[in-house]
Amino acid sequence: MRNEIIYGLFCLLILNAVFQGGEGAILRSLSPLLLLLLLFFFLFFKVQNKPLQIQRNPLYLPLFLVALSLILSTFFSPSRGNSLRGLSLELAYLAIAFLGIQLFSSKKSAERVGIFLILLALFEAFFAIGQWLFLGMDRVTGTFHYATFFINPLLLGTGFLLGFLLFDPLKRWQKIFLLSALPFFLLAFLLSGTRAVLLSLLSILLFLGFLKGRKVLSLLLLVALLILIFALLLPNPLQERLLHGERNIYAFQRPRIWLTSIHVIRDHPLFGVGLRNFELLSPPYNFPVENAVGRYAKKVEIPHNQYLLVASHSGVLGLLSFFLLLIFSMNSGIKLRSHGGVYAGALVGVIAFLVHFLVDNPLYLPVNGFTFYLLLGLLGSRFQDSKIHTLNRVRARLYLFLLFVPLAYLLSKPLAATLIYRQGVEEAKKKNYQKAIRASRAASILLPSESLYQNAQGALYSKYFEETQNPLHLQLAYKEFKTAIVTHPILPFYREDFADFLYAHREELEKMGINVDDEIFHQIHTAISLDPYNPFYRRKLAIHHANLGEKKKATQVLEETLTIEPHYLLVRYQLILFYRELGEQENVVKHYRILLSHLDQNLQQRVQTPYEKDLVAFDKDLLMDLPFLDSRE
Repeated sequence: MRNEIIYGLFCLLILNAVFQGGEGAILRSLSPLLLLLLLFFFLFFKVQNKPLQIQRNPLYLPLFLVALSLILSTFFSPSRGNSLRGLSLELAYLAIAFLGIQLFSSKKSAERVGIFLILLALFEAFFAIGQWLFLGMDRVTGTFHYATFFINPLLLGTGFLLGFLLFDPLKRWQKIFLLSALPFFLLAFLLSGTRAVLLSLLSILLFLGFLKGRKVLSLLLLVALLILIFALLLPNPLQERLLHGERNIYAFQRPRIWLTSIHVIRDHPLFGVGLRNFELLSPPYNFPVENAVGRYAKKVEIPHNQYLLVASHSGVLGLLSFFLLLIFSMNSGIKLRSHGGVYAGALVGVIAFLVHFLVDNPLYLPVNGFTFYLLLGLLGSRFQDSKIHTLNRVRARLYLFLLFVPLAYLLSKPLAATLIYRQGVEEAKKKNYQKAIRASRAASILLPSESLYQNAQGALYSKYFEETQNPLHLQLAYKEFKTAIVTHPILPFYREDFADFLYAHREELEKMGINVDDEIFHQIHTAISLDPYNPFYRRKLAIHHANLGEKKKATQVLEETLTIEPHYLLVRYQLILFYRELGEQENVVKHYRILLSHLDQNLQQRVQTPYEKDLVAFDKDLLMDLPFLDSRE
């Protein structure tokens, strides 16, 4: 009965994470807390009638080393507060690996996991096929936001399904059920249009063949060849991406993205940049896409390689610890392959993940992280050491509560803060700034390391000042903006917000003894150094120079901006105006002609991102205000 309760909790956890893949802010905050509850109830029921016994396991050492590398990377992170949020989720992954070691020490309990993941994959396949049939989706995503992550539960289900078929004596109805599920998996794979699925699927087939023997390997090679032919010949989204990927300007940018990641690792080799900081430290290494409306429209948010992401987040030490964990788990799985199909299925499921890691970051989503680390624990569960650590029932429960209460408090704070902050957002939309400020302040008290709430308070106090004209509110806005920057110094967006605030309240702040111009220049220059290819920061710098009467410097900055993003139409127009005031008619005519040629290109039809939309947003009526141009020009 107790095992059934634990297994039921595990199912609830996975079902919670699988909707949207755990992508939403609420789910990502809730996931570590649910995992802690699962771990607590497992241990609580385990010591209900007998002492707690924990056997030593070879996986404990690499699990500890991975946890240590994550903690060190967070401690040395350039934005420690930002990394703390990611640390709780990563430690939760390690906790579920520990839970898998303890929970699946029997083959029967492991087989339940395999059956559950097959059924989960079948549900995703039916859901995806329904999207194709009834919604007309070109690339199905299942319950996920992205097709590239949707394929992971399918791959795991396929691995376990083939493991049971090849390694276990099954009843006739069981074989019919498993064989009938395969075509649905294959169709869902093709409809996903994900190129990585071919590599992962082929790796599953080849590795199972090597485990089973030469005859089976030959058969599976034939199956792999047929799958490849279907992918190339039958009309499907995967074929489009394989043969016509150039239609998507980012379809074949993986090598340049990986090079960006290597630059980040090179500059932070030992402890990395800290969790969740990769996106913020990659902009200086961004690369242009020359045939795009916005050459720098796409930033490298993730390395599209899990190994590079681990190295970026936690440095070389973290990557080595991660590899050590994989080696220990894989070694255990290889030894267990003769013990049943569930272990072969778990092994090839991990291998499918490892192959997918080469071209993407599946562990970005909690549902994939939970299942991957659960499989690592499952593979190591049967290799317990003979030495046993025993705690009597009363002492074990006391230790559990002493450990559980503070951890539950710490993990529940992000969830509570997120919910409170969302209430504040709704109040701000209604212009109830007092209530919005109270909500943001409460969220900030719960999570003082979260700069988002501090920056929001700065913006809210600034709005509230417009109603009250109370200098205290302006001082509080200034203080909160500064605090957000100190808490999260590598996010340029906060510096832009602060500069906008300073510019909007120049006169009032100067009366308080603040040198506004120097502060604005400092914040914008720092934002540019953090995100050097962002044209919007440079435009604001040019406008500030122009407002101070420094038109020559303003034109220099705008010329630099156009070398980055030539299609930034408003910058081109402002450059015309500045050159006009400087009396440089030759430059006026040059940029006017370029502006007209860009307007004739119908750039709006090629826009793919909001960033590009901002670049080409321009009111053509503004050209009517340029009578100084000769009609012959």
